[in-house]
Amino acid sequence: MISRRKIISRSLDNLDLIPNVEEEEDVWYNKEKLFRDHINEVLSKWEQIDDEIWAKVIVFEKNRRVAKAYARSSVITINGGKNGFDGVRIGLSGFDNPMRDADTKVAKKSVGEGFKIKMDDIGNILIKRYGKSNVFVHNTSMANEETVIGADILQMPNMALAPGTSAK
Repeated sequence: MISRRKIISRSLDNLDLIPNVEEEEDVWYNKEKLFRDHINEVLSKWEQIDDEIWAKVIVFEKNRRVAKAYARSSVITINGGKNGFDGVRIGLSGFDNPMRDADTKVAKKSVGEGFKIKMDDIGNILIKRYGKSNVFVHNTSMANEETVIGADILQMPNMALAPGTSAK
């Protein structure tokens, strides 16, 4: 079933004829709006964010944000655990989502040991896969735009991380 909001967000025709449609909280139908909203959220809190915070981690299930966390620890583990966020680990099965579907439940069970993200002493972000499940890096840059994704990842087939190997 497609929601009314999804249909409206996909269409740019006759938007002025639609009465005030209330947006669902923590749901996005447009990637650019998603990025813009999250960047604006960080910028609006910039003065209150502690200097030791180096990343904002956002957990999505399809287009619904189910959790967000600010990383202070130099190493963050993201796995299939049920503990949510404890400062050093994000267990993806530890967050509620009343809209969770069967496909998402199956995907969450396959995460296993997951991966770790680390910021080194000079500010490089490294990622290392520990679990059996594939981990893919998604490049959000447009063609011909610079990217911060390391050449080692860009050269991997489908930008899929190899188990046990760190990449920048």
